[in-house]
Amino acid sequence: MKSYSLLTKYAVIIILSLIVVPGTYFILNFVYLFPVALSEGLLDEPYKGKSFYEEVVHKEARQLGNQPNKVIHERLSALHKRYPEARIFWVDETGQTQTSIPKDMDIPKIWTPADTVEFMKESYDSDPFTVVAFIGTGQREGFLVFQIDQELLEYPMLQIDDKYRNLYEVLVLAIIGLFFFLSLWFFLKIRKRLKALSKVMQIKEGKIPNYVDSPANDEIGELEKAFNEMVNELEKAQEREAEEERIRRELMTNLSHDIRTPLTTIRAHGYNLKDENLTKDGQQSLNIMNDKISFVSSLIENLFSYNLLQSGKYRYQPKDVDIIKLLRTVIIQWYPVFENEGFDIRVHFPEQSVIWYIDSNWLERIMDNLFQNVKRHAHSGKFFSISVESTQAESMIIISDKGPGFRENCMTTEYGIGLGVVDAMVKEMELAWEIDTSDQGTTIKIIQSSH
Repeated sequence: MKSYSLLTKYAVIIILSLIVVPGTYFILNFVYLFPVALSEGLLDEPYKGKSFYEEVVHKEARQLGNQPNKVIHERLSALHKRYPEARIFWVDETGQTQTSIPKDMDIPKIWTPADTVEFMKESYDSDPFTVVAFIGTGQREGFLVFQIDQELLEYPMLQIDDKYRNLYEVLVLAIIGLFFFLSLWFFLKIRKRLKALSKVMQIKEGKIPNYVDSPANDEIGELEKAFNEMVNELEKAQEREAEEERIRRELMTNLSHDIRTPLTTIRAHGYNLKDENLTKDGQQSLNIMNDKISFVSSLIENLFSYNLLQSGKYRYQPKDVDIIKLLRTVIIQWYPVFENEGFDIRVHFPEQSVIWYIDSNWLERIMDNLFQNVKRHAHSGKFFSISVESTQAESMIIISDKGPGFRENCMTTEYGIGLGVVDAMVKEMELAWEIDTSDQGTTIKIIQSSH
């Protein structure tokens, strides 16, 4: 187990608590009670137990034999000064209480045999501790009674313990509380570090998390170091990805430029061939060649546009646009194309204007790409429709055909680049779009929600 381990640190806290808490009594005795006893001189004070007071009282009682009442009173007063905690009274041979210290003691003034027996019964083995001694050497001069509380018969150190018991308990609770708060601080510190690490680990908007400070060498410190290593690897991977993306975009841009030149040349020569006297098969091949050149040219244009969109270099200038007016212009351009291909064309626009805050050139480019897909991939259905629907919540452009549908992921087929451009432009203009496709046809909706 590593010396800096969290488990080691907490084990030290537990072991200290197991040692210190039970040993609090002894610790406080040495640290607090013994110094107090020493300062009060109790360590040198002799133990005054039951036998001590019995001996003192019996000795004093013998010495009081044949003494006048005044002398006895003086001697008992002196005895009380020596032991101020005691209660003392003397009964003479006639049963009359002569001296009572203190004077307000609840005892009979005249003692009968019954009173004496009752007093002896109550005083036997009870609190206060009571010593009864006959005055003089006989039993005819009366008796002396000496009473003192049982707690005063304990050892001096035990008396200190009673005297400072409340403070002692406070100190014990303080030591136990110290270990409690030490444990609490230990776990709160761990919790704080884990919460800080958890906060840093949250990835927002695809950003790589920041590095964390790792000053400790415990388990959490190792986790923090591993996290920093992961962040470092992510940064390297991001740099590699950015470099690969840059190379890819440069390749696509260069490829687009390089292909455009020979395509332009081929298109020009194909145009010149139209004036030549060609056979029917030759003319058909020339038309096919022109279609394919147009397709490749459109593909390159989409590829170039997609590259610009991904790099954020495609010019975007949004403004309020009447999409009904714009769509009518686009339909006028495409109507002859669909008509020559034999399409059944359906157009339904509302009479009122529908205003979108968009780039008109971008929307026109989107329509061109979608119409191109209908012409090329839905030719078998010979059907094309476009409509605009508008409600208070949203407005949408709906384009439908009766072609074979998209049998594969539209972003990976031959027409994927065109729809990729549509997807990027729609999202940049904060619009939404949906594709519903089956073997019965395809419906594409471009939607703007009302704000």
